[in-house]
Amino acid sequence: LQVVASFDAGASASVNANLFLGIFTPGGPLFADSNGTLGPTPKPRLTGAVSSFQNLTFVNLPNPAASLTPGPYWWFMIIVPTADPNTSYSDMVLTTIP
Repeated sequence: LQVVASFDAGASASVNANLFLGIFTPGGPLFADSNGTLGPTPKPRLTGAVSSFQNLTFVNLPNPAASLTPGPYWWFMIIVPTADPNTSYSDMVLTTIP
């Protein structure tokens, strides 16, 4: 299982923002902190200038059935600009482990 993300900052070179990465698991939501450690408390994975990027490997699990329990998993990325926290850019993908 490989989950890859991308982001287009548009006409600006970058956006000052908080970037959240996480997963909704059968046991509840988990968020990656600045060290990449997953936990239940929402913490930004990155805070600062977020430039356009392509093909950022978010997850790479060669044998997901060996490390994940069966069920649905929603992988997500949320970018919240610090200048306007009422705006956000987000996307998610569903994978199901049989």
